[in-house]
Amino acid sequence: MKLLQFASLFALGSVSILFTEALEAQEASPPPKTEASPEGTTSEVSAVDELDKAMDLKMEAKNIEQRSKVVNLLESAIKKGLSKDDEGLAKELLGATLLERAKLQLQELQGLGRGRVNEGMLKRVQKSVLEDLERATKSDPKLGEAYLLTAKLSAGTDPDKARKALDTAIENLKRDREKLGEAYAIRSILQEKSDAKIADLREALKLVPESVEVQTTLFELLGKEKKFEELYEVGKQLMDSNAKNPVALNAAVTALLILNRPQEALEILDGKIETEPDNPTLLVRRGDVYLQLSITTKKEKIVSDENKPTEPGKADSKSDDKNVSLKSSVEYIDAALADGSKAIELNGTAIEGYFLRARAYAQRSSLAKGGSDTESLRLARRDIDAALDIRPNSVEGIRLRAAIASQQKKYDEAIQDTTILAKNFPDDEEWLEHLASLYQLDNRPSLAVKVADQLLTKDNKNWRAFRIRGDAKLSIGDQQSAVDDYKKALKFMKPDTEDRSSLLNNLAWLLATSTDDSLRNGKESIQLGKQACELTDFKAAHILSTLAAGYAETGDFDEAIKWSSKAVELGATDDHEQLEQLKNELKSYQEKKPWREKQEVKEKKPPVIKAEDAIET
Repeated sequence: MKLLQFASLFALGSVSILFTEALEAQEASPPPKTEASPEGTTSEVSAVDELDKAMDLKMEAKNIEQRSKVVNLLESAIKKGLSKDDEGLAKELLGATLLERAKLQLQELQGLGRGRVNEGMLKRVQKSVLEDLERATKSDPKLGEAYLLTAKLSAGTDPDKARKALDTAIENLKRDREKLGEAYAIRSILQEKSDAKIADLREALKLVPESVEVQTTLFELLGKEKKFEELYEVGKQLMDSNAKNPVALNAAVTALLILNRPQEALEILDGKIETEPDNPTLLVRRGDVYLQLSITTKKEKIVSDENKPTEPGKADSKSDDKNVSLKSSVEYIDAALADGSKAIELNGTAIEGYFLRARAYAQRSSLAKGGSDTESLRLARRDIDAALDIRPNSVEGIRLRAAIASQQKKYDEAIQDTTILAKNFPDDEEWLEHLASLYQLDNRPSLAVKVADQLLTKDNKNWRAFRIRGDAKLSIGDQQSAVDDYKKALKFMKPDTEDRSSLLNNLAWLLATSTDDSLRNGKESIQLGKQACELTDFKAAHILSTLAAGYAETGDFDEAIKWSSKAVELGATDDHEQLEQLKNELKSYQEKKPWREKQEVKEKKPPVIKAEDAIET
């Protein structure tokens, strides 16, 4: 079923001579002929005879001209006067014939290619079709298909008329499951409120559950409206009725992952792969679930330098925690690598398997000591390059290549790839946000500020842009601007945003440690620091350090030493990269000295990049 398949029909650029002649015949068809009486005089054909003749002709009518003759006979018979029953029959036949003529006109037009036809001709055809449909519904008000066709033709130019036509169509198409489903689907497009759209699409899905278009439209809308429980329920229902429905499977699995229920998603995919073990698409999907499970696992096994992976499945994958029922993060990553390798083996030209393996290697690297593993990143880059050899312009490939380069701290390469994406997708703010962050990581804060400013001209409530600009301003020592931007970012950020703890921490640290007396506010720093600690379950060493700095600023060195000691203890356990600074902070508090800090990053000179890869900042 094609939603609104006729809505832009009259944008076609050609009308055949045959169709033009038939249309002219429709408009100028002669009145019914008279017959000679036995006496040789002429008498008008009776209404009943015209009705009988129209019925006979209708059974044989194949083109527009023949249907036009039927229309004229029926209209003449009705005008002359028929019995109540015959009139009802004649009107039903007239409505049906007008609908057939309208559909035939559309079929003729739909079969034509683009050519040279003036706008006047197109409007003439559209007017003719809509007039036939109006006359059809006037003759037979219960002719649901005529209302449906009217809605299709009017949706693009007169949505109010289309909605009214669809309401009436729905009332009169109860016996035609497919067309009724189509009417609900089209009406969903014309609805103004999301709940009404969803309700119509669900009705359409009950009637035409096999329609991939209706399924896809409903799933996209439910995702957009963040109705993930409903998305899962609908996907699951469709899978129950059709076990091999890939659209429903993808919807259900996606919803479960967003709902943070990856184990349920894994169970679904395990069942599907059991029946289709050589389906590379299912293997890649399961690999993605394994990667999410590796993040949400209760215990992460840190990969040591001696345990670097070489190829999928060769690394040790034993968990150190006997109380953990789930696999370790490393085991889940190994499983994802295995699924990616098998998908590649089954279809070496499908790049999704390479991307899965690249993501898995990158994730494995993030678990390594120090947060990076050279060999894992090399293997990730190898798979990305293999995928880009197959499809050089893959957005996902370029994105992953930039992400891997960033993990390798090759920020120049990451910036170049992200610049390409930002240039090619100017309306997608995500790429500009990544670009600004990369400039900040690459010690180019002035460029980070410029890109953040560009983002804020597009959306002056973009909290990420305020956050990035705040970090950049802090890097160059403009602490007042950094405070202002951090506060604006908190104002526009949703309370449940994952990055909230780090933003609270940055602002609290600045309020506690600024070298500018007018900026410091110990009480506010403690308040913000406590919120950040609560969001991280008091298990982040650097955030406990911030809380300590806040207490030190207020002169409460006992509390400062308490939290600073815990920060050092956690930092030593986690081999924190800032452990030495944490120890120095503790020493300062033991000496009754608050901590002071001001960043002044030396601006890095940008490398030369290709002119075509540059974007204006």
